Amino acid sequence: MTDDSDLLVRYCQDRSESAFTELVGRHFNLVYFAALRQLGGDTHRARDVSQAVFTCLAVKAPTLDPSGPESAPFCFRATGLGSSC
Repeated sequence: MTDDSDLLVRYCQDRSESAFTELVGRHFNLVYFAALRQLGGDTHRARDVSQAVFTCLAVKAPTLDPSGPESAPFCFRATGLGSSC
């Protein structure tokens, strides 16, 4: 199994769609359920926030340090911020 930092590097260097898809798959539930909890159970808004978080990750990926496992903490923090990029 490839770790998050390797996937992040592949996405940044090669614009690997499969690497980004795998990152989203690994962390979607964390982001979605954190947003759902923070939004009082509003499933539509939680999905919107989740989508915005991963859009933000796609934009910010080149600025993250690939030597550390930053994608999960980034996603969780971004969820708490309402995904403000």
